[in-house]
Formats: sequence, C-alpha cells, structure tokens
Amino acid sequence: MSEGFGGAHCLGRKKRKPSTDEWDAVVERAKKCIPSVEKILDEALTALSLDKDFIFCCFGEALQQIDDQATKIYLEYERQAMEFAAREWLEQRREQLQQDWERLSALLREHGWDTFKQEVMPVFMDFAQLVQRLEKDLGNMRKARGGMTFERAIEKLLSTIAIPCERPREREAQRKLERIDLVSPDVKTALNEPEQAIFLTLKRTLRERWKQEVPAAQGRHCWLLTIDPDISEAKADDIHHRGLKAFVPEKVAVQLRQKGKTWVRSLNELPKALRKALGGETRC
Repeated sequence: MSEGFGGAHCLGRKKRKPSTDEWDAVVERAKKCIPSVEKILDEALTALSLDKDFIFCCFGEALQQIDDQATKIYLEYERQAMEFAAREWLEQRREQLQQDWERLSALLREHGWDTFKQEVMPVFMDFAQLVQRLEKDLGNMRKARGGMTFERAIEKLLSTIAIPCERPREREAQRKLERIDLVSPDVKTALNEPEQAIFLTLKRTLRERWKQEVPAAQGRHCWLLTIDPDISEAKADDIHHRGLKAFVPEKVAVQLRQKGKTWVRSLNELPKALRKALGGETRC
C-alpha cells in the first residue's frame, strides 16, 4: 500500500483522531451559531414590517410570510453552523493536510486522477462523518423549531393586533390544558370559565400522527390552526368528528367549503372570529 491518506501517512496516523466526544463538542459549538426561535422570529418580523391592518384582515397571509421569512433566516444560520464545523475540522486536520499537500500534488501529476482520488478519499470520508453527525442534530432542530416558530408567530401576531391570548406556562395549567397551545383571552378564564374561552391547538402541518397530538373539543370552543397546504376531505372530516373548527390557508378553505366542509374557515378570518367570540370589534 502506498503511503498517504490510505497508507502509513494517512490522516489520523500522525495525530490522534478526535474521539466521538470531541466531535460531539464541535457539533454543540456549531449549533450555538443558531440563535433562539424568538430572535429569529423578531428578525423576520423586523424584515417584513407588517402593517396591523394587514395582519387583522389577512392573518393567514401574514402568518405564511413570517413562516417563509423565518425559515429563510434559520437556513442562513444553519449554513453558518456548517461553516463553523468545517473550519473546526480544518483546524483539527491542519498539520496532516500541510504535511501531505506536496506529496498528494505530486501523486496527481505523476499517477493521474484515479490514483489521487483513491488516496484522498479517506479525508473526505473523515469530514463527512462530522457533517453527518451535525446534520442529524440540525434536522431534529429544524423539525422542532418549525412548529415552535409557528406557535410563537401566531402569539406575536395576535398580540400585535390587541387580541388577548396566553400560553399555558405553569405545570398545573399545562396538565389541565393538555395539547392546547394558546387560549384566549387568558389561562385563568380557560381554567375557571371555559365556556368564555377559545382554546387554540396549533399544528404547522397535519402529518400522519396529527390526531394523536390534537385534542378533542370535549365541549370547549376548540379551534385548530394550521398552514398545511394539503388537507384532504377525509382529514377535514376527522377534524369535524373531534368537535374542532379548523382555520387553514385561504385556498384550502375555499376548496373544502365548496365540498360542504363548513367547519373549515380561512386563517384570514381568525382575528375577526376571535374578536366576535370575545365580544369585541370585528371590523378591519
């Protein structure tokens, strides 16, 4: 076997490879490049500068714009996390890369691409292991943050147009309001006078397990909010059977209401519906 990455002078032979724990440490530091959901959401709101009248009259469109903008911002931070991991890997491997650079350059000149490729492949596989480890964590973060951003965006938008709402924060309230994400006007009313409250369950998308994650109405005014663009008639029927009203993207609402699914409404109508339920002004 020739000396080099695949032989006596391969990467990691002259210098101890970082252990799994050390790669884990790099991954954790890389993830710190990504700020909190709240910071990203604030950046999205600042970039969009949505007018209050637009939010009230076109709530669903405002919500989709925020979701798109927050996703764009998040992916930029994710790229920065990847770049950080790449720089850390290069720093870890600097000595080996410097030592083998001339040898590999000569190998390419004298023996051609195929031989060079075989010799240099381990270095890329070594980096790929770090990327794979980081991407696994980023993928999980992406999924969790998508739903959380959706929830926080709704809360911020409602607050912006002076519609009271509150997240159950205390443990006892969370237990009693299981799978309810927001209540309007507040948690105290929801717990003590539930007939006077609106219970909101927020799902960015309705995936295959959505029924296990969404509560039944149980006699409450329980509304499901989603920006899922693909809601079938069967799924709409399931929502109805659970005693829920659904607020969905405008196009989805139009399609489903044309098929008799009158419990499905446009997200654009949400502020007016909440104001009416709470006895307030309903005009834009």
